[in-house]
Amino acid sequence: MDTSVMEVPVERIRQFLQSSSQSDIIARKFFLVISLFVLIVASLLVLDRFQAYVLDSVRAYVAGEGFWSKGQKDAVYHLVRYAGSADENDYRKFLAGMAINQGDRQARLALQAGEADIAAARKGFLGGQNHPDDVDHLISFFLHFSEVGDMKQAIVIWTEADGKIDQLMGLGEQLHQILQVTPRDAGRIEVLLGDIDHVHDEVDALERRFSATLGHAARKMETLTERLLLIAALLLLMTGISLSWQVVHGLRRAQQALEASESRFRHVVESNIIGIMFWHMDGTIFDANDAFLDIVGYSRTDLEQGRVNWHGLTPEEGRGEDEAALQELYERGSCTPYEKQYLHRDGHRLTAYLSAALFTDSKDAGVCFVLDISERKRAEQAQKLAATVFNAAREGIVVTDSSAVIKAVNPAFTMVTGYTPEEVIGKNPHVLSSGHHDAAFYETMWKRLRSHGNWKGEVWNRRKDGEIYQEWLSISVIRDEAGKVSEYVGVFSDITEQRKMEEQVRQSQKMEAIGTLVGGIAHDFNNTLAAMQGNLYLAQRYNGDNVPVTTKLDVIQELLSHSAEMVTQLLTFARKGMVQMAELSLSDLFMKLECLIGSIIPENIEFDMQLCERRLFVRGDATQLQQVMLNLLNNARDAIDGCELPQIHCRLDYWQADRSFMQAHPQLETNELGHITVTDNGCGIAEQQLAHIFEPFYTTKEVGKGTGLGMAMVYGSMQTHHGVIEVESSVGQGTTVHLYLPLIQVVEPVRRTNMPLPDSVPGSQQSATILLVDDNEHIRNFCSEVLLQLGFEVLLADDGEDALACFQHHQADVDLVISDMVMPRMGGFQTVEKMRLQRPDLPVIFMTGYDPEQVVIPDELAGNSAMVSKPFDMDTFARVVDAMLAARAESSGQ
Repeated sequence: MDTSVMEVPVERIRQFLQSSSQSDIIARKFFLVISLFVLIVASLLVLDRFQAYVLDSVRAYVAGEGFWSKGQKDAVYHLVRYAGSADENDYRKFLAGMAINQGDRQARLALQAGEADIAAARKGFLGGQNHPDDVDHLISFFLHFSEVGDMKQAIVIWTEADGKIDQLMGLGEQLHQILQVTPRDAGRIEVLLGDIDHVHDEVDALERRFSATLGHAARKMETLTERLLLIAALLLLMTGISLSWQVVHGLRRAQQALEASESRFRHVVESNIIGIMFWHMDGTIFDANDAFLDIVGYSRTDLEQGRVNWHGLTPEEGRGEDEAALQELYERGSCTPYEKQYLHRDGHRLTAYLSAALFTDSKDAGVCFVLDISERKRAEQAQKLAATVFNAAREGIVVTDSSAVIKAVNPAFTMVTGYTPEEVIGKNPHVLSSGHHDAAFYETMWKRLRSHGNWKGEVWNRRKDGEIYQEWLSISVIRDEAGKVSEYVGVFSDITEQRKMEEQVRQSQKMEAIGTLVGGIAHDFNNTLAAMQGNLYLAQRYNGDNVPVTTKLDVIQELLSHSAEMVTQLLTFARKGMVQMAELSLSDLFMKLECLIGSIIPENIEFDMQLCERRLFVRGDATQLQQVMLNLLNNARDAIDGCELPQIHCRLDYWQADRSFMQAHPQLETNELGHITVTDNGCGIAEQQLAHIFEPFYTTKEVGKGTGLGMAMVYGSMQTHHGVIEVESSVGQGTTVHLYLPLIQVVEPVRRTNMPLPDSVPGSQQSATILLVDDNEHIRNFCSEVLLQLGFEVLLADDGEDALACFQHHQADVDLVISDMVMPRMGGFQTVEKMRLQRPDLPVIFMTGYDPEQVVIPDELAGNSAMVSKPFDMDTFARVVDAMLAARAESSGQ
């Protein structure tokens, strides 16, 4: 606080006395008293500020030692953890803790140089996590007192401690090197941990010595300053008493002159912009100028009627400060100017800066000078709050002048762009330009700013390292009191990752929607294929020896098989196909895959498969994962067609994902992953095509070479296995597909076994009556015809209700029911359930166009039941029919 404002009343009194008609001797004596008083008060203020400077500096060093100590302890803690965990994150945290100590060391060395490097010292202290407001104290105190007593000793201790820090760094590097080697030398690690503990204890001892030395210095300085203040106060008192005694005698002779000039003195008091009040120790204010009354909100009448009391103007919690000031008044006759709260008459509080003095001939009354600084305090608080918000904001903030020259940036700006304040202040924001936007874009932006005072939108900018990123930018215009533009404030946030996540969500939603559609149409498609398969079977039987027709029918059979395979892939993509999840070894899967390589990879292609030594286990479907690999290898084979030296590399590794990878792929349940890569040196994929490669029926191959389902199936399979797929490709450079599968911990992998189906001879049963139920007319027709050819009698029904009606009329004749599961009006399960109320032993074959692995026969219907999946082979269908009839005959004793 500037104390010069409090000198105004004294100066005006001095001028008033100089203008009086008394002798120059009396005026000079009075002026001498006031001058000495002001001089001693100024000396006290200087001593007080010097004491505050020293104590603040010592406090800053003690606080810095605290950060230094915490950084060292954190570093040792993470280094010890690193010895046990071998986690590189712990080692990086060790280095981060050491960086704090290195920052303080950098500052010390910069200040001890022949010519002190202030900038390097400032950077070092900030690197040591010292508060920015303390850095100037740290530097100044070091430069002025580094060779003085306790401070010199503290610097010696500091230097010694830095040496110990170097030892810790060396031990940490040794430990890091040991942990990089397998197997690890446990004995050497134990020795290093002992050395670390020893050095840590030595550093702790040095920290305590450093703190004790600084504390001793602070106490010495405080004691010395107090003594100086006491001496100055005594001098003030003695000088005041001595000179006041002389002046009082002189003033007595000038009594008439002073009385005559009272009006002029009153004018000085009343016209002063600083509040002045005259008070008694009991709290009474017996006089005050209008400025003081305006500050506290009372009138002259209130003052004259005794309603203004300085005790009542002081809040309860602020009376301690007044008591301290009164004690100082008793001791010195005046008090050091200080801030306090006053209660306004309307109840609100205001902040004032005041000084007071006792009258020289009284211990009960005095004068007080009061300056209302409420507005200034509010402005300072607002400014401090704004600075705090500015520096703490997560969004980047840039402030420019009216000419768009950068005036200030916050720390978040540096984090996003990579530019420090020193690198951009004084420059145009164009330094961030990516070249992505044309002149029309910026013209529209400035037009909006001029007309509305703000602009918001997405902008592509360039970081210091050259990386292009996307940000959401909001610009506001700041105007001065005259309405002219004074600043532009831009607030922005990096939305690059947000946009990537949004794109992933859109892609996932799109694929889910397509998957739902695929799953829905698969049933109808399988029904159609089943009808075609049955009619083809009949056509082959009716054809006889017609070779041309047989050839064409074989082609149709091949196309039907290919169509059935496409449905299977579509169901896999939709995650609705047959998925038998079990614990399996990726290494075993690759070894089995290697047996198939010769059939899909020609000999002219250089093929390389590398497996890690560690056995990696996942929970997955072996058949589906094998199909994934075959699809990728087929794609790689097609991509290198025409290459001079075609190469395909397949690799399986253990991989531990970092935090950023886990955040980018939240579906991962563990960071321990099996990493599969398939790399080729083929034609590559254009960048604009990469975003579509997982879409069904999208292919980059030539017409006739791809269905567009391979990568869609791979994508669906990775979703089923809660894994991740990433593709890297450049035109002419080849393609690498990365698969990441979450690993599990097992003792031995669980393997699936396939139970063989018993063979039976179609048509071996005696004549029987079969009730055939299906809502698809084509399936009813060909199944009926096949069954008739096999010698069975066939009853037909097109849905469940029709089947029940037919069953009621032929209940005793029906030997077997063949029923579709999903039909209008009444489904297959419900129909059979009603039939078995009358015939509990009724054998049933259920037909389904859905995946049989996802359709489970209810337990109450599972006995004496079988299931066939459409489309089905006619011979297999006939064997199942014969098997069911044979089982019925055996159970009935026929």
